Amino acid sequence: MNKNEEDFLTLCRQSIKNETLMPESNFFFEGGNSVSAIRLISNIQKKYQVTIGLEDIFCCPEIHKLYQLVQERTGNAKEEPKKETAPKTGDRFPLSAAQEGIWFEVNAGNHKSNIIGFALNLSGETDVTRLESALRQSINHFLPLRLAIRTDENNKPYQEVIDPPEFILDTDDVSEEPDKEEILSEYYNTFTKSEEFLDIENGITYNFVLVKCSEDEFVLYGSIHHIICDDSSVNLFIDFLERFYYSSAENEKTDNSFIRYCTEEKQYNPEVNADLGQIRLIDVNCPSKDAETGYTEFFLDNETVRRIAEFCSEHNLTESMFLQSAFALTLSRLTNEKHIPIGMPVSCRGTEYSDSFGMYVSMVLGIADCSDIETLLASVRETVLRQIENKGVPFHMIAEKYHLSYELRRAPFRFLYNYLEKIEPEQRDRK
Repeated sequence: MNKNEEDFLTLCRQSIKNETLMPESNFFFEGGNSVSAIRLISNIQKKYQVTIGLEDIFCCPEIHKLYQLVQERTGNAKEEPKKETAPKTGDRFPLSAAQEGIWFEVNAGNHKSNIIGFALNLSGETDVTRLESALRQSINHFLPLRLAIRTDENNKPYQEVIDPPEFILDTDDVSEEPDKEEILSEYYNTFTKSEEFLDIENGITYNFVLVKCSEDEFVLYGSIHHIICDDSSVNLFIDFLERFYYSSAENEKTDNSFIRYCTEEKQYNPEVNADLGQIRLIDVNCPSKDAETGYTEFFLDNETVRRIAEFCSEHNLTESMFLQSAFALTLSRLTNEKHIPIGMPVSCRGTEYSDSFGMYVSMVLGIADCSDIETLLASVRETVLRQIENKGVPFHMIAEKYHLSYELRRAPFRFLYNYLEKIEPEQRDRK
């Protein structure tokens, strides 16, 4: 450890008030919290004159990784820039951990909500030809929109760069239709909830239609399969669509970042920290494709939200931790089980992929101990931090380490089926 690394370690020790902190230590596992994290951020910014945020500490909780990030921000990183070869048609790449989870769900027959849809209201004069060109440029700019998800001879999924057909924007005119609102509602439901027009194996991972509502009112409906993008990616796509529409600029350099992310992830070989030993697993049959599914929506009034915020502050929880605690407690009471598996989606973008199009959200697994309220809150707090630690670990690695059955290793949601199967039908419907 050189002098610069020693100085950074001392700064971290002072911020967390822990003299035993080492370069490989995890900031949060050694007593760090939101307060000490803010203190550390302030100290780093003063000493190194760099911009750093709380999300950076969550992405790089290990001290040596955080030091490397600071060095990169100050321009002192030793790592040489990577030379990339532009992917070409026919090239194959592995799926990311997040993509594997969705692929398993799709092939298990759970066609719930594997698309991300949007509806853009366009007011004023709209040049349809120009909009079609802007969409074509946006599709060409983001490589994931030109990927097909296929399987090899061993039935293992991979993604392949394809040469898609020329993009043509579908249009419809409902301005004179008497049931215009009903038609628009049907469009919205189709593009936000249905995968009917998508086929990931053949690279049909997106669908767009422009609907004319009146002379100067249009709606652009779009849907993109979740296996190639997350919510941030859709927002990024819309930003580039607007840029190409108004500037008619030539295509920028193709964004290949997600392919690099998937390839590097496969070389990642972490120590899995999940502790699944307390869960009594039982095999359950995978739900059939025509099984009924549903969800429940509920709304919280301002007073309830205020009380939850106070409770979180008092018990050193985030709102996400509170919701996971409530979920675990509900399952525990319905199943009479003390140890409940809980999962949460986490972003794996980090700073390098903050402006990249792709599927950077992964589901990670943890355990909530519902023996009593205090134990529950403490276990969820620790579990969430550990989930963030393991966010880059493909779920199948955890499944293989703990010898889970094939059905249970498909995706973390299988654990929930475990417990939902044990709830009496009348209770399940009522809850």
